[in-house]
This record gives sequence, structure tokens and C-alpha cells, in this order.
Amino acid sequence: MKKPQRLDHAGASEDNVKPEQEMNVMSKNSTVPPAVTQAAVDFHGHALTVITGHAGEHLVAMRPICEAIGLDWASQFARIKRDEVLHSTVVVITTDAQDGKQREVTCLPLEYLNGWLFGIDVARCREEIRPALIQYKRECYAALAAYWQQGEAINPRKVRKAKALPGALTIEQQDAIKALVKSRVDTLPHDKQGGAAIRCWSSLKSKFGCTYKEIPAEQFADALSLVARIELDGEYIPKLEQLEISYPATWWQSTKRQATPGAVYLDAASLYGMDIRSPSLALFSQLSVAGHVVEACRMEVLAMRHHLEVLTWFARDVQAMAGRSASNALRFSLP
Repeated sequence: MKKPQRLDHAGASEDNVKPEQEMNVMSKNSTVPPAVTQAAVDFHGHALTVITGHAGEHLVAMRPICEAIGLDWASQFARIKRDEVLHSTVVVITTDAQDGKQREVTCLPLEYLNGWLFGIDVARCREEIRPALIQYKRECYAALAAYWQQGEAINPRKVRKAKALPGALTIEQQDAIKALVKSRVDTLPHDKQGGAAIRCWSSLKSKFGCTYKEIPAEQFADALSLVARIELDGEYIPKLEQLEISYPATWWQSTKRQATPGAVYLDAASLYGMDIRSPSLALFSQLSVAGHVVEACRMEVLAMRHHLEVLTWFARDVQAMAGRSASNALRFSLP
């Protein structure tokens, strides 16, 4: 049994080698390694023979796969040699055939098989397997989009129960962040969505120095706030109407509260009552008309005016009972 060899060690001598000869050229002068083993694994619903090499790597013989789906092995081997990534991963290994003889086979690591299959021309395959290959390609496109746009790709047929990392975001918190990213991205033009999703996930990683799943649980609110504030290309941001807000101290002159030149006196009666104008309530009304939500602020001021009125009447009753009169106003200097 001969030692597996990488294609790039002998690639320069293979350009003029026929497919049936390339195995011998690549494995020349090799040594005997520990035994290899073979096992059948499930690959998209089909049994696939996987070879475990001397270093424990999982390899797949490519020629039988090509012939099984109707591809010309010579053309596919040439395509593998042209590919910048696949070329450097090819391994030639010697196995025992059923007739007892040793055969050298060209293999790819199992983790590269999906990529090679994704790149084949479906029209060159046997007609009966084309629908399955087309469906496979569709899933590959979807998986790539999910990986780059959402930060992860999940095979629905192999869903595992997610577990949160110790001290990190809970599964519910992770889902909330993903939902917020999706809601923001979905509102954008289609050609802007991919870049926007990448910007959201990369901003989280840049801010917290880790993937979103590793963000500490106590920083969940900060993570949500960051995603909500990110400016995304293509996002419609309505231009706020320029409000003319002006409530200077001299505003009180219109209420006829001015008692002396350069000063205005505000007593309790100036701060409550249905017939008494309020600059704060006027401001809230102006903001509401412009589309701002300020109901809580309005409620707070109305409540304070009400309680001031109640306390004022209570104080007057106490004063009347005590037979005393109190100063009714504070003096404020105007600018």
C-alpha cells in the first residue's frame, strides 16, 4: 500500500498524462503507510464510500462518483486541476480492489465534495439525476446567502437543539437579534439587502469583539440598540420637518403676568387651570403635530398641574384657618 500524495507535488508532470495514467505518475516512489479503511456514509440520501487515510483524513474517490452521475472523468479531472482550491487538496491513495489487486485512486477530502458538486454542469449529467442536482444547487445558493447575510447557515434536515454558551446570550435573545436584523434588512431594496445584513453582523462583531452568540447576556440591550441604530445603505430616512420652536422667558408677557418692567411674577395660579396657558403643553402639542410621540411628557405635566392645584387649595384652607396671609408669588428677573 502506498502513501497518499498531494496532486501539487507532481502536478507539473501531469499535464500530458491521460486519465488512466495519472494515478501511477502521482504515486511514483511512494512509501508504505499505515492501512487505510473504508466506510459508507450518508451523502444527501445516498450511500457514499469514504476512505480514511493514514493521517485520519476522510477522502472520497472521485472517478466512481463522476461515472455514477454520467460525467466524463477526464474532463472532470482536468477541471479539478484547473481549480485553484481543489487542485491543492487532491490526494492519490492506494486501496485494495475486490479482485485483490491494489488500485490507485484520486480523492478529494470529504469536506470539499459539496463544493465540487456545486460547480458541475447539470446538463452533462444523466437526465434522471438532474432534478436532484438542481435542487441541491438551489440549497447551496440559499446556504451561502444565509451564511454571509445572517451569519450562519442551517440545514433544516439536520437541525440540532441550540444551546447557549455559558454567560452569553440566551437562545431567545439570539433570536431577538436575528429578528431585528431581518426586519431591518427586509425593508431595503433587494440589491441592498446582502450588504446591509453583512454590515449589521460585522458591526456587532466589531463592537463586542466576538460573534453575536458570544455576547454577554448583560449586554443584550446594548446589542439590540446597536442594530437598531446602524445606518443602512438604501434605507429611507424621512427628513424631519424643521420646527420653529421658540419659548423665551418673555413668553409670559402674553399672559399678562408681568408686574414691573423687566420682571414677571409667577404665582401658583399661573401654573394650573383649564384657562391658563402652559408653554410646556404648547410645546408638546407642536411636537405631536410634527409626528413625535410625547404623550408621557404631556401626562406628567398635566398630573403636576393637577396636584399643584389640589395642594394650593389645601394651603389656602390652612391659611384661612390660621388667619394668616402668605406671599403669593416668586419674582423672576427677565433677560
